[in-house]
Amino acid sequence: MRASRSSCCSSQRRAASGRTIVRHGSSATTEVGVSFWIGVGFQSDLVFPEHIAGFAGGLLRNGVTAGGITAILMTFFVELTKPRRSRIEAPFDLSALSTIRDFLAAFAAHSGWDDDAMAARLDAVCEETLLTLIR
Repeated sequence: MRASRSSCCSSQRRAASGRTIVRHGSSATTEVGVSFWIGVGFQSDLVFPEHIAGFAGGLLRNGVTAGGITAILMTFFVELTKPRRSRIEAPFDLSALSTIRDFLAAFAAHSGWDDDAMAARLDAVCEETLLTLIR
């Protein structure tokens, strides 16, 4: 009875951690999958075993170490290559509306919004929000 209860709880924990990985997006899922399989490959001596044995005292023969290093390097690469956030600083006044509109137009163009109606809606929402906040 007790063994089944602990195995049930551990499988639920594994499922919960899997959901967390999937929730972060496909990039994180890919990083985890690639890191796992590279770790398995190094642990099983499937990846250049003659070269790995002499490198760093066989440090990469451990699958956890090889997978962990792979995950760190892939995360670093993804963070370096992802698009940067764009920001705007404007005075809290109605005179800033033209600056904000230019920023939003550039955002709509960069995001690939070919539909002028969506950009117009975004512009209208921006204006209404600014007027409401100023009051």
